[in-house]
Amino acid sequence: MKQNEKDQKLLDNARELLEHSVDAIDEETSSRLRQIRYQALNTRSKNLNWFTPYSAFAATAAVLLLTVSVWLTQAPTINDELVLEDMPLLTTTEELDFYQDLEFYNWLDDEQING
Repeated sequence: MKQNEKDQKLLDNARELLEHSVDAIDEETSSRLRQIRYQALNTRSKNLNWFTPYSAFAATAAVLLLTVSVWLTQAPTINDELVLEDMPLLTTTEELDFYQDLEFYNWLDDEQING
């Protein structure tokens, strides 16, 4: 017997048992259960009536906020030349005293090339 057939047989047996137990309930208990069910449904609908407009407003505001933030946020552009220019400075094992006067050395280099 396949698993699907076993599952179907189990469901059929459970359905029969539930239908039999429903038929065995007396009229007074059935009436009381029906009243409790209607009372619960009415209470639930009254409790959720105030929530529906606010939840729709909150969902709309969240979608709007997300849309605006994604639209206004731009990916930062990375200048590859600047990244590569700083690479020797970041990977050096020399003392950093040399780099304190780096601007002067760059100026001196430019003067030698131009002059």
